Amino acid sequence: MDPGENSIVSALVAMDTGVSERKATKEYGISCSTLQSRRAGSMSSGSAHHHQQLLSPEQEKALSHWILEQEACGYAPSHARAREMATLILKFSGDTNSLGKKWVTGFTKRNPAIASIIGKPIESARFEETQPHHIKAFYELFDTIHASNNTQQADVWNMDEHSIGL
Repeated sequence: MDPGENSIVSALVAMDTGVSERKATKEYGISCSTLQSRRAGSMSSGSAHHHQQLLSPEQEKALSHWILEQEACGYAPSHARAREMATLILKFSGDTNSLGKKWVTGFTKRNPAIASIIGKPIESARFEETQPHHIKAFYELFDTIHASNNTQQADVWNMDEHSIGL
């Protein structure tokens, strides 16, 4: 469920517990007309157009799971590879329709958890260095330096290319 849909559902729940419509729209950042139409029974945009999607929600969930597994193994799929897998899913379900040109864009919008994964290349040097014996050697060296300098755990910081954290 996207963040906007979460806000709408939260506002509707708040209104069911006695919060005024005006306060709910202000608190959750939703227009009055959207909240009123939802309260009257209209569907979300995604639900209303669900019948137009080639892959069912279960199939999209399976594809998202596959993408996350590929990324965890260091093989983040390209747009073309994700599209190829979606086509295979359609083929195995007996559907002969082809995906539209912008299908991957729509898929990533509907599945924000994988939006930053698809098409994210991994440098070969990083992948090759992510082998168990390299990792073990790194931590052995880290432990040796940590012990020889007599540092406390509170003095150990994590630092990567993006940020500095505890």
